[in-house]
Parts: sequence; structure tokens; C-alpha cells
Amino acid sequence: GIAMLCIFGVFAIIMILWQRTIIKKIKLISGEEPKCAGELLLCLFIPFYIYYWVFTRARKLSAAAANHNVHIKDHGALYLVLTIFALQLIALILLHINCNKAEKMIAEAQQAGQRNVPNRLNPEFYAPAPISNNNNRQQRVESPMTDLIGLAKLKVEGKITLEEYDNRREEVLAKL
Repeated sequence: GIAMLCIFGVFAIIMILWQRTIIKKIKLISGEEPKCAGELLLCLFIPFYIYYWVFTRARKLSAAAANHNVHIKDHGALYLVLTIFALQLIALILLHINCNKAEKMIAEAQQAGQRNVPNRLNPEFYAPAPISNNNNRQQRVESPMTDLIGLAKLKVEGKITLEEYDNRREEVLAKL
């Protein structure tokens, strides 16, 4: 009895962490800040929200990939049907496969140097563009949100440590 309860608990934790990974991937592909706590809490505690979430995230992934000139078919209806018939695990597997496929295709398109493929998966994409002031000197546009998004991306990719992320984030927040 206790062993089965422990196994179920570990499985539930793995599912939550896995869904968190999917949420972050879709947000990064969409060019959004990879925050996922709100969505994850809604999926966990609001009855039937998971049906809505699976359907809309498949559509969001397809639209975000299209913004990168990459075609990922929208399987939202299929994922919804799978989730309704208690096959949420299969729906999440398929959604994760599509996330990985989109990331790979976007990276390949960027490496091939295709035009009109924004490098949203690259942290430099989030760096503010320089503008000219009246003295014709280049000046960086300060946008704390853009800086935070870039920092989050660097942290997610493992290019900076959690300590570096926290320090830089505090510096950005101090500017506010």
C-alpha cells in the first residue's frame, strides 16, 4: 500500500515537472518570458482546465512555429480527444515531441541563414536595439522586461548559473 502510494507520488511529481518543461518550451518558441507557475497551478487545481490547456497550447505552438516560418501541424483537437478519454499522458508526449520538432526546425532554419526567421531562441534576440539620440551617439534602450527575459533565457539554457541570474536580476530590478 505505502509503496504504491510512493510510486504514485513520484509519478505525479514527474508529470508536473514534465508539464512545466512543455510550458517553458512553448513560451520560449512564442517569444514570451518562460514563466510557467500560473499555468501549471491552473492545470493542477482547476477542474477540466487541462482540456483547455492542451487544446490551446497545441494551437499556440503551431502559430509560434509559423512565426518562425516553420510548419508544425495543429493537433489541438487530437490532444483534446486524447485528454478527454483519460489519455493525457499520450497527449503530453505528442505535444512534447512537437515542441522538440519545432525547436529543431527553427534552429536548422536559423543555421541555414534563412531570412525572416527571427532568432527568438537566442538570448541576444531579447537584447534591446540601439537607438540614436540627438547627439548621434548610440544609446541602449533600457527595458527591464527585455533584460529579464534575456536573463531567464540564459538561465534556462544553462549559460549562467542560478547565482549569476539572481545577481543580474536584482541589478535590473534595482533600476526600476
